[in-house]
Amino acid sequence: MTRLFIVAGEASGDLQASLVIKEIRKLAPGIEISGYGGKLLKEQGVNIFRDLTQEAVTGFTEVIKKIPFFKKVLKEALLEIKRIRPRGVIFVDFPGFNLRLMPEVKKLGIKTIYYISPQIWAWGRKRIEVMRKYADLIIVFFKFEEEFYRRYGISAKFVGHPLVELVKPEIELKVFLNKYNLTPDKKRIFLMPGSRENEIRRHLPVIISALKKLDSKKDVDFLLLKSPHIKNIPPIHDPLKLKIISEDIYSALFYSYAGIVASGTATLETTLALKPFMVVYKTSYLNYLILRPQIRVPYIGMINLVADKLVVKEFIQKEFQPSKIKEELDRLINDEEYYAGIQRELEIVRRKLGPPGAQRRAAQYIMEFLS
Repeated sequence: MTRLFIVAGEASGDLQASLVIKEIRKLAPGIEISGYGGKLLKEQGVNIFRDLTQEAVTGFTEVIKKIPFFKKVLKEALLEIKRIRPRGVIFVDFPGFNLRLMPEVKKLGIKTIYYISPQIWAWGRKRIEVMRKYADLIIVFFKFEEEFYRRYGISAKFVGHPLVELVKPEIELKVFLNKYNLTPDKKRIFLMPGSRENEIRRHLPVIISALKKLDSKKDVDFLLLKSPHIKNIPPIHDPLKLKIISEDIYSALFYSYAGIVASGTATLETTLALKPFMVVYKTSYLNYLILRPQIRVPYIGMINLVADKLVVKEFIQKEFQPSKIKEELDRLINDEEYYAGIQRELEIVRRKLGPPGAQRRAAQYIMEFLS
């Protein structure tokens, strides 16, 4: 029996891993899969040794606190891999952990597959040698990633982005409005302040401060979109009475007018819904001082990187201020020409993300490689 091992350490990685595993099972129904991930991988019949999605952290100072834990898990994972002796190990994003585990797996003579490439093109270029030496198969979601690896003489397979076929409304507009007690005559502004509690704690108070200053706030409903794996929104002062939505996230995107989105996967989801937005992000000052000199790209928002130009405004670190957020949101709401121009650019970016079927293509590459 063919055995596979998979390592996904964040909620987004758990989602993407579960989708490709679903396709792999169609190609190889009897395959046995074990590893590390979350509830979505478990739902696909993966034997999960430990759920790492609840342990995700951002920033160097936060990571340092978790080093003893991750060292323990790395040893544990290596022991499981030695015991199972899978035909291959799929590493899903999570580079701080996976780029340390992968060389050890390679030494065992087990095939290595990196699914969702580390953002080496953005920062930490030294990691390119780890990928060259230890990754047998690299699968990427963006065309520019394939081109980046080619410049270093490394082959990578571009499959397109899985979100292309996933991002669509879960329910009809009328049902959505009734379910969340929303009126059709008001514009809806969605807020996606992050997929981790520390991001929400850092971003949401600034966003609320901006919204309180908004000229047209009486004619707007504000929707706070909460990732399902976030158990609780950190306590905040909320005079605007935000509507918290943890289901029907994609419906909220499609049926809203514009949004404020923390840098990450959510920027691509919003792009696919063709809703103009702005990108925000703030980390601790120490994290910023450590990370900023290593960043080699002009933008932080994935949409701007794919477009290779500034399509949506970015408010990062000291630029992330209530007055600037308010000014941009006022423009999105009131300047129809500006709004339409952004929508046209979003459509161009959407086409660059590739056709539907990314998971199927990735599964085919993986099974062909392992055969």
